[in-house]
Amino acid sequence: MKSRDFSGPAEFAAKIQAAIEPDRWRTKDPVVVSPLTVRETIEATFAASLLPEEGRFPQFTAALFLSEKNPFEDMAAFDPPLSVTPDVLRKICPSVPPYPHVLAITEENGTPQVRAIEPLFHDHLLMTSWGEEAGPRKVLLLSVRGPGELLAVYSATKALYLLQGGRIRELSALSGPDVSEEAELAFHFKEESTGSFWIPTLRRMIGMAHGGVLIRLPHEGVPIEEVLAKHASKLSITYKLKPYMNLWEYVNMYGSRPRLINAKSLMVSHMSLVDGCVVLDHLLRFVGFGAKLRVDVANIPPCVNYAGDASPLDLSNRGMRHRSAARFAFEVPSCTAVVVSQDGDIHVFRRLQGSDALTVYGPFGDIPLLSPPLSHL
Repeated sequence: MKSRDFSGPAEFAAKIQAAIEPDRWRTKDPVVVSPLTVRETIEATFAASLLPEEGRFPQFTAALFLSEKNPFEDMAAFDPPLSVTPDVLRKICPSVPPYPHVLAITEENGTPQVRAIEPLFHDHLLMTSWGEEAGPRKVLLLSVRGPGELLAVYSATKALYLLQGGRIRELSALSGPDVSEEAELAFHFKEESTGSFWIPTLRRMIGMAHGGVLIRLPHEGVPIEEVLAKHASKLSITYKLKPYMNLWEYVNMYGSRPRLINAKSLMVSHMSLVDGCVVLDHLLRFVGFGAKLRVDVANIPPCVNYAGDASPLDLSNRGMRHRSAARFAFEVPSCTAVVVSQDGDIHVFRRLQGSDALTVYGPFGDIPLLSPPLSHL
């Protein structure tokens, strides 16, 4: 077999460009992203598929907005946006839940940049700011399914292309109830009646068996930037996010409370797969992930159990994750630190205002619906 029979990301990009090109000449809602940005995004996504992170090859979906910048308010927008490179995609892809969650990519100053992690629901793709005449939004979905395996979907025509094993296949266009609608059917809460954010988040983290730390910063009556500046010596955030609006404001603006609460729960649990902590403000708005706690873990604070016996607790036999979270919660009063260990145990650390000791809730292996620790999160 001749080498020219094999195809790579460059040939794959050319195939997709041919499908997109007719929409560059539309009077309304044309494709405005440059061919170079399309090619660079495809090549970086393909290269990232070949780079394992902690022994696992990535699986995620990216969405390149072709005709406009993402018109929706992002739940988790990077601040600043990230360059689209194989190494960046490899590092952040564990934080992206399964589709319909995507890495939202837009063109900025002629180059592709990762703008946000967000749920791209099926009805979002059907909407357009130009009305029915312009048709559905023009988005290129790139789904990494394994090493060197890339599925591309052009939303305007629902054309599908698969790069697999050095071959490009053009698949039948989607029609009727499509995969995105099926994904959304499985996307809703199992516990819609609770309206809870913490219960499904912590249960998902237990199920992932990876462990993680969630930090909820205290309400100090000042903007979050001032809170971060005050504690900058103790908290270093690798991937900073823009705190746009709190969860309930988001729900009120976009509706579908169970769908959005579940979306944020999925995003937090997957962000915990990236080394470091997930940081939220007191209104549960994203602050960042991959955060490092820069505290003296050798100096374990005095701790008392929530049970109220006031007897000291010994954390010296706990790992770095527990000790650093405990020390941070002690040094930042009214902050809440939640630690999920790899074996599934959960500890909640919080130093109440005026207290000289750290209150510890747990360990417990699950979150009952009416658990006392929930009232402190």
